[in-house]
Amino acid sequence: MIIDRFLGSEDAKARLNAALRAGQLPHSLLICGEAGCGTGYFARLLAADLLCSDPAAADGEARARRVLEGADPDCIEVEGEGASGQIRVDRIREVRTAAQQTSLGGERRVLIVYGGENMAAPAANALLKILEEPPEGVFFLITARSPAGVMATIRSRCSAVLLAAPSPQVCAAELRRQGVSAADADLLAGVWQGRIGLALQCAAGERRAAFDTAMVACRAVAARDAYALMKLFAPLEKERERLQTLLADMVQILSGSFAGLESCPMPAAAAVPAIRALLDTAARLRGNGNARLVLTGLCLQLGE
Repeated sequence: MIIDRFLGSEDAKARLNAALRAGQLPHSLLICGEAGCGTGYFARLLAADLLCSDPAAADGEARARRVLEGADPDCIEVEGEGASGQIRVDRIREVRTAAQQTSLGGERRVLIVYGGENMAAPAANALLKILEEPPEGVFFLITARSPAGVMATIRSRCSAVLLAAPSPQVCAAELRRQGVSAADADLLAGVWQGRIGLALQCAAGERRAAFDTAMVACRAVAARDAYALMKLFAPLEKERERLQTLLADMVQILSGSFAGLESCPMPAAAAVPAIRALLDTAARLRGNGNARLVLTGLCLQLGE
């Protein structure tokens, strides 16, 4: 089965494989896992399995390749737009109409909704209408970080699939397979606790530069060096998105203290108040707090 390419979550894969072979896969699945666990990738693999095994499809393997490339018309994908990532109600209405049309390559169609927690009530209600009376041969795959983030009426019509990140060791091996150096693979797999997607994002380019800045900032926190922190934060005062990324990376790095990671520059007892301060700062910035004042307060607090 194609979903066997997914690393980790063996129980979930075994259950879905058995249902696929028996022709008993529920028509609606809610695929949940924290950021970086690969819920979107898992949904595409499962969609490829569904369309590849369509008994009326003449080119099953070719369909599977097209799904994974995002090029199969019978795999309809929906994701949020803009900075908020919200899924628009008119987009749900569009794909609802498309899903009711005849399959172009067989008897099945798959609709993937990425980030089900990003559907406000109007969009969720629009999707609910087709979930209540699903067209023959149409499967719905909805991803989310947590079932709690998805409207209850949607959850009640879906079977839940809970994914977990593989072990840091498995993650590191995959990173090395994809060309990441052994040292970086071990570091990133440990910090991100096996979440391959997030670890890969931080392996190169601008995202790696941001992660490296977070590592330097965490060392400044461990040294209680308020001045060094101010120098790091100052260029980002007007760049809220990059600032939020930096704060989130710092929280993740310091959280490594709970697992005893060498990459965390301070013990758990000292990391806890620092993490709380970082999370509080991120919340204040999301609430449009004055960046300079908020960051100055954070630096002074961490430098005490």
